Amino acid sequence: MKSKGLIFIKANIAVFLAELFNALNINAQKYLLPEWSSATTMFFIRTLFAFILFSLIGLFTKPEKTELKDKLNMTLIGMIFLGGYILFYLFGVQDSSPIDSSLIFTTMPVFVLVISILTHKEKGSKSKIAGLILALTGTIGLILIASPQEKHHSNSFIGNIFCLLSAFSYAMYLIYNKKYIAKYSTVTMLKWMFLGATIISVPFMLIKGFDLKLITHISENPYPFYTLIFVLLFPTGLTYFLLPYGLKYLNTTAVSMYDYEVPIVATIVAVTFTDNTLTGYQVVGALLIFIGVFLVSKEKKSTKSYENEL
Repeated sequence: MKSKGLIFIKANIAVFLAELFNALNINAQKYLLPEWSSATTMFFIRTLFAFILFSLIGLFTKPEKTELKDKLNMTLIGMIFLGGYILFYLFGVQDSSPIDSSLIFTTMPVFVLVISILTHKEKGSKSKIAGLILALTGTIGLILIASPQEKHHSNSFIGNIFCLLSAFSYAMYLIYNKKYIAKYSTVTMLKWMFLGATIISVPFMLIKGFDLKLITHISENPYPFYTLIFVLLFPTGLTYFLLPYGLKYLNTTAVSMYDYEVPIVATIVAVTFTDNTLTGYQVVGALLIFIGVFLVSKEKKSTKSYENEL
């Protein structure tokens, strides 16, 4: 029981740190895009870096036999869902405000519920349906009302839509990679997932061209380069290592509860270090989303049955 309790604590710490890095990543990407890098170039760099990183780590771990069918499936999931999540995320963050984008990303558990209902894996109770309506109401409000800091930007509405698509893609990623997290090591799973994401990033990068201004201006201003290093090492590398560990011992809805952490930290950083301000409509939207996500993500299992999953 003690070892199970320790695993439970470590799994929660892993997810907490992963979401902390995700929150900081929103402001970091907002700083980099599009002034210092294009979204498609950042997409290519992040996915390629992660694929190389986990491939290298795999060389120093115990060899693991992976079925060909699973390799293809994991690569496909990486191309469609992981790749879609990162690409939509980058397009969204560059045009949306850090506060709006972080709040919209929090709706991921709502998409998990909708997908589970549509695939008949879960029944929609009255409280969950109410939560779904509240979260969507808050999200639609955020999308339709432009943030004061972004009103000069004609693409802020489109940016918010991309954030919503990113949340949907992430929900699909969580659902479909659950099987492989239980079957394979984190390194093996992520290596094949990021191979797929890297493959799909190449045509986007080739069409738009490689655009990384922070390298050519590093002597004038090194801070964009330092920010990129942070993005690669923590949100791109360590986060994707920590989150699967948490998912291995916690169920999807429990992990999704940590998404509350993202808008809180992202908002604090944005208000403290940039010209962003927290408005009344954002507070109302946040409350609707938080209450809705809470109702959607409520656990029905008892503590005893939950511990048995560990």
